[in-house]
Amino acid sequence: QDKQQTIDHKSFNVNEEYINTLRTQSNAEFFAKTHLFISDPSIHTSSKPDLIIGALLEPEQDAISSTLESLIFPSAISDLKLLLTSYFDTSAEASNFCAQLLRNINKYHSNHRSIEEALERISKSKSLELDSIALLANPVLNPNQADFKLIQDQYSSILRRLKSRRKKVATRIKLIKCMKKLLGFCFTLACGLVALVGTGIALHSLSGLLIAPLFFPLNSVHLKKKISNLKYFKTEFLRKMWEQLDVVAKETYILHRDFDTLSRLVARIHNEFEHNNMIIRDCMERKDDKCHVQGVVKEIKNSRCGIIRKVEELKEHVCLCLATINRARLLVMKEIFPP
Repeated sequence: QDKQQTIDHKSFNVNEEYINTLRTQSNAEFFAKTHLFISDPSIHTSSKPDLIIGALLEPEQDAISSTLESLIFPSAISDLKLLLTSYFDTSAEASNFCAQLLRNINKYHSNHRSIEEALERISKSKSLELDSIALLANPVLNPNQADFKLIQDQYSSILRRLKSRRKKVATRIKLIKCMKKLLGFCFTLACGLVALVGTGIALHSLSGLLIAPLFFPLNSVHLKKKISNLKYFKTEFLRKMWEQLDVVAKETYILHRDFDTLSRLVARIHNEFEHNNMIIRDCMERKDDKCHVQGVVKEIKNSRCGIIRKVEELKEHVCLCLATINRARLLVMKEIFPP
């Protein structure tokens, strides 16, 4: 029982966090923009839907592509440029995919009234319009699951490459730290030996007294500064790169998780649609049984309430995913191109 209470408490916290995220001002503004987008009839008649879908993507892909092209990376990390290009290309594809899903949800809402009217006519007049209902109820909002998998696989690949690169950078930083400590220790030991030898010589000659003090300024602090200024022992650039890789990796993980959630939500809705269509097909074979027809209509009406609720939940998640994509793109851009 305590375990169940813990699970329920965690679930409550997740739901509360999700609701709070939806209510943030920036997301509220973006959702308002998204609502205007899917309500615009031109998105269904445009000859260039990709241009309209791209209106929800921030920053624009063309601007990012030109900026990345202008970047010059050292040869040692030239693959980082390709990695960033893959990240932004995949996030643009994900945004277009979500925008298309919103368009399909809007089409479903347009069909909703027609389906309700057909169900009412069947209930009142006993006429059989289940074939038309089957066509309307077919899930236009259900995208190809292969498209989901393609984007998820791309994000997984980018995440693996980011983690690998981040690990290499972290290893190099640790190696440089160890080398600095080792060289500092060696120089300190050498200075101590030189000072000891100089003191020994000083005991036997006057010139030794003049030579020995020259070695004492070579203390470890002074040498550490000298070592740190060497080209191959500078870690500032590596630390900055690690921070950038860490930001991109975290945002990639979040987007991969969001798409996994979207995939499961769409699959649930699709399964309910398929269940309804299976019932309708069975009813078509027994269309002379009026009682059976009325039973089917009642079952479809009941199930549609659940479907509508799930479609609204899907719509909220799609909008949130679009907002997350834009936020991640802006955050990564700020990390790579600080003002």
